[in-house]
Amino acid sequence: MDNLDVLKKKLEGIDKEFAEYLDEWRVPGAAIAVIKDNEVIYKKCFGYRDKEGKLPVDENTAFWVMSNTKAITSMTCAILVDEGKLEWDKPIINYMPHFKTKDRYITENITAIDLLSHRTGLPAHDGAFHDISLTRKDIAGLIKHLDFNKGFRTTLQYNNIMYAIAGHLVECITEVKWEDFVEERIFKPLGMTSSFIRYRKAKEYDNLSKAYYKSNDEIKPMDFHRDEPDDYDYPRGPAGAGISSLNDMITWIKVHLNKGKYDGGQLVSEERIYEMHRPHMMDQLPLQADELGYLSTGLSWFILPYKEHITVSHPGAFGTHINMIEKENLAVIYLPNYQAGISDLFTYAIYDRILDSHRVPWAARRRKDQKTEQENLRKEEAEGKKKNPRIKDAAPSHELKAYSGMYKHPAYMSFEVKAHDDRLIHIHENKKYELRHYHYNTFTLIDEDGDDRFRVTFSVDKNGRITTLSAPLEPAVDDIVFRKI
Repeated sequence: MDNLDVLKKKLEGIDKEFAEYLDEWRVPGAAIAVIKDNEVIYKKCFGYRDKEGKLPVDENTAFWVMSNTKAITSMTCAILVDEGKLEWDKPIINYMPHFKTKDRYITENITAIDLLSHRTGLPAHDGAFHDISLTRKDIAGLIKHLDFNKGFRTTLQYNNIMYAIAGHLVECITEVKWEDFVEERIFKPLGMTSSFIRYRKAKEYDNLSKAYYKSNDEIKPMDFHRDEPDDYDYPRGPAGAGISSLNDMITWIKVHLNKGKYDGGQLVSEERIYEMHRPHMMDQLPLQADELGYLSTGLSWFILPYKEHITVSHPGAFGTHINMIEKENLAVIYLPNYQAGISDLFTYAIYDRILDSHRVPWAARRRKDQKTEQENLRKEEAEGKKKNPRIKDAAPSHELKAYSGMYKHPAYMSFEVKAHDDRLIHIHENKKYELRHYHYNTFTLIDEDGDDRFRVTFSVDKNGRITTLSAPLEPAVDDIVFRKI
């Protein structure tokens, strides 16, 4: 029996285990592959890409890989470093003079390394910059309206906006749209024909998976419809616009395991791969398990010790996860269409088998953790109500129609409020959310599924006019204030 057969034998019976996980955690469909020593030793597709239409997943089904796009963005920068067009540690303002933040020192010193390793000091601010009229150049100038909460280069804080800036950096240097650069310099040479960086192209692909989410304990398909121009490119695309298949992800990860090489050439140098995969910023989280070490981030990739091995990985929304152990030339690709928080069950089950390590009961731990998380959430909600009790029968200060209007923030854009049938409605991207009165001038935003999202508070000036609306859209800083126009 040759080595390849031995490795495959170690994974015998794992299909049943994986199918049980997917069923228990209600994942409609998934595709999984294992690469070892440049060979695909395991490839399996489960369930449906469209559970309503009973359309099965196959190895060319395109999944929403979302934040795994960040590794593609860091690769575009690495290509430019190899070509001598970008210096990792040169302030980006040298390439992008219109870039501005609230802090002059940060503006003048932030580098590509800072952008890609999440160490700028800016918290997520994920609610900002969703206006479809914006460009990446606009965002580069509007970041000055966002508050920082940490010191520069002191803290790992995951940030999608700075990846939009990294994509724009590529555009400033090359004068080529980031999407076009990805398609021509990565997808095309690698033959990634079932990968997309533009949704308008992906939705024409006849093997595109739906993406699912949970609401009221029901697994539902996402609605990605927005009124966008035919040539629209999402400004924050470099942070998470990617859509790809299992076969294409296998090709992509082989480039990383093979130190930049692919069949037919060298995408980037070995030195650039090393720079992307090595730690640049340590996280401050405590150890999460006895088998895990301290987390750090490379250039998009996360570095985490598992037992005696060092893993290089990245997750994505809807549950996708890529994980590599470079010294073992080993990788696991997990592409589901629903975020169940169980990627480690698949990855570590494979690693333990392939590396002849003791099996850790990750599934049992995940069940226990979920129960603990639910209990902690209930406690937090109860404590929050005690600290900030609702004042019953505390009526709003004005008639509801007085709250109607458009409220603006230079980075978070607009917050529209309308009085309708004796209630307030917030309209966002063609969706209506109820603003249900809580007490005084505070209202609870209720989404279309009936879930409480957050509370918003209106303020009144000295003349009794409603002038602002504030909402906790970024928990790391004070409430975001929108001014009535």
